Amino acid sequence: MASRVLFGSIQVVEVWGLGEQQFATPGVQALVQANRNAIIRKLPPDILEPIGRMKALVFREQLVAGTNYFIKVKIGGGHRPQFIHVRIYADLNNRSRVDGVKFANQYDPILFF
Repeated sequence: MASRVLFGSIQVVEVWGLGEQQFATPGVQALVQANRNAIIRKLPPDILEPIGRMKALVFREQLVAGTNYFIKVKIGGGHRPQFIHVRIYADLNNRSRVDGVKFANQYDPILFF
């Protein structure tokens, strides 16, 4: 697991490990929205409810040559919302791509996948 140490306003994170889980920020939500179509393409076609809104709930980061974001996302609204874990890679030029999507339960921890 990555360790984090704060020095003033500078945050030091161990490279390669997953950072601690954090509540989703507006920037993480924007990353999900920017990659919405790619996320939907990676979901199985037999989802019963329309996807509707995608709300980023929590996330973990992995620093590589860029950043891997592991994000828990609530999809749909209806009576039974569903949860997915999404892995989005953002390169050093702020270009991003979806590298993985998997179904999850509401309380599943975010792990590397």
